[in-house]
Amino acid sequence: MPSRPIGNAHRARRSVILLALGAAAAMSLALSGCDKAKTDAIALVNQGVAALERGDVGTAQSNFARATRLDPENATAHYQLGLVLRYHREEPAEALKHFQTAEQLSPDDPDVLYQIGRLQTSEGQAESGLTYLNRAIEADPNMEPAWYFKGEALKALGRLQDADAAWREAIAIQPQDARPFLALAAMYEAHDADDAARAVYEAGLRHNGGNADLLNSLGVLELRRNQNDAAIKHLNDALSRDGSRTDALFNLSFAFAQAGKTKEAIQHLGAYVTHADPLTEKGNLRVARGLHEALVLDQERARREERQRQEQQAPKPEQKPEQPE
Repeated sequence: MPSRPIGNAHRARRSVILLALGAAAAMSLALSGCDKAKTDAIALVNQGVAALERGDVGTAQSNFARATRLDPENATAHYQLGLVLRYHREEPAEALKHFQTAEQLSPDDPDVLYQIGRLQTSEGQAESGLTYLNRAIEADPNMEPAWYFKGEALKALGRLQDADAAWREAIAIQPQDARPFLALAAMYEAHDADDAARAVYEAGLRHNGGNADLLNSLGVLELRRNQNDAAIKHLNDALSRDGSRTDALFNLSFAFAQAGKTKEAIQHLGAYVTHADPLTEKGNLRVARGLHEALVLDQERARREERQRQEQQAPKPEQKPEQPE
């Protein structure tokens, strides 16, 4: 029996079936490739986090960047890349772009909202920063760093009572963080409320015993109020906690000078001049050298005067009368 010729309608149906099968295969391949890209991106993020933990910032940055290219919708990759750019590369504008992308992909993530708010506040955009910090706190009311930077944003906006309340909330959540104590006390000092500032510093030290920043700041307050012995104690404590603190060394030198302890002041001023950074501490170095020179001259003058006094008080040898020839 002769075969039937294939009609036009049959050919059309066969073509449609073949096209559909081809499209389905292509879609399957695309989905497979898409899933692989997402999986690879997740792996790169995990590798980047591990690299960052061992201090390999370059590898971490490379992995996070590759992850964002493989899967542009991976919010974690954008967030982690933003952290590297912000805190390791000091590229705040680029970091902000990635934080904002992460926020678009994950709009209720408190960590992302906090980082945007913190960065904007630190870069002088307090109004916008405050908005993001409030959103972070709404998502996680116990996020202590968000409360701290909310205080910083409010202070920048001149809302001092609100800043006070925000810092106190941060202290209530995490009293082991010295930053809100320091910020609150410094604000009191700036408005001549020294007793309130002292109380805050002392409260901070009860929760953070031996914190060099709190000790140094309390010592400076006492130095300014001519409470020299207390200032010397707290500044010495700050220096013993962190021997690299040239600011504490500078302040301690002046406390000794103000207390009339010239020998100790000269010794500590000399140490400060030796260890201070000539690029970042130019002003303090100039002051320290001037005071050091003045104290050395005073010390030499005092020694000369003491020698002269002793010579004047020393009994003169008796002169024997001359014998006649």
